[in-house]
Amino acid sequence: MILIYLKIGGTKLLNKKFHILLTIFIVILVFSITGCEQEASLDDNGSEQTSDPSETSNPSEDDTSNKGDTIDIASLEVGSVVMDPSWEWEFRTDWDFVAKEDDTTGPVTWIVVAKDHYGPGVTLLSENLIGYHVYDNWQLSNGLIAGRNNWSITGTETATKGLRPWLNSNEIHEGEGFYNAFANNFKSIVITTEVPNIDGETGENYTTSDNVFIPSSAELGVTEFEETFELGSTYEYFIDADDDKRVAKIKDDDWNRNYWVRNPVTRGYRVIGSIYEYGFFVQEFADHNGTGVRPVVNISSGTQVSSEPNENGVYIIKYN
Repeated sequence: MILIYLKIGGTKLLNKKFHILLTIFIVILVFSITGCEQEASLDDNGSEQTSDPSETSNPSEDDTSNKGDTIDIASLEVGSVVMDPSWEWEFRTDWDFVAKEDDTTGPVTWIVVAKDHYGPGVTLLSENLIGYHVYDNWQLSNGLIAGRNNWSITGTETATKGLRPWLNSNEIHEGEGFYNAFANNFKSIVITTEVPNIDGETGENYTTSDNVFIPSSAELGVTEFEETFELGSTYEYFIDADDDKRVAKIKDDDWNRNYWVRNPVTRGYRVIGSIYEYGFFVQEFADHNGTGVRPVVNISSGTQVSSEPNENGVYIIKYN
């Protein structure tokens, strides 16, 4: 209890009624002052201010409300990495695409390597090898496996395996293979590409129509063409590239391997090119079962991706 003493002309007023009236007056006065302070702390919209307005960040400088916005994939810089998380792939780390218990399953990440390279569209190259698969296991009349290095005829005639039909999930590999794993939305943005090729025996140029294919050494920036053909033109991402830029590995693995390229070698129908684990061009027999696959697709330039990359630096493909 607070006792209030007032002296009027030196006389103490202890009148009880006066004390009651004085108390009421003080309470009213306190509430009036408090109400004024609260009113002063409200902004123009009636919202309470919790800090000095001068310390509040400018929304235009620190606005996170647009994280859901999308942009055309064609506006990304070459070298950007994109991913469609709506479908997954099992990355096979054993030879001849045999499954292992510790194989990793997850979305495929793609590098933007070129734009409008063979017609309209954005060219994507798999960031990692997707597994190991024979190029072609064509058999001679005596039953011996020989393989052929001509992209257009892989997996035909006496062959039971072929890289081109396996990547495109057609002919002898219909219902299986890589393309069959795509989500329908991803299939809808893939553009069929007229892919340049050379017949290794005749040296004649031709094209194939593919949804999925593999690169040539020239497209990967290799400039030495001894005993092989210069096939196609270099993707922008690999212009003036050194061998290290061509290195790829099985996802989540700590070692690298060879992977196929499309151009045949001049010394016989059976020899095809590949990129060695350190990034330079070598030669392989087409029926070798320990050479990797690094696929290429072209997709529509209007494909939408997230306007900002995720925490791993990957842009996410979006659909309406």
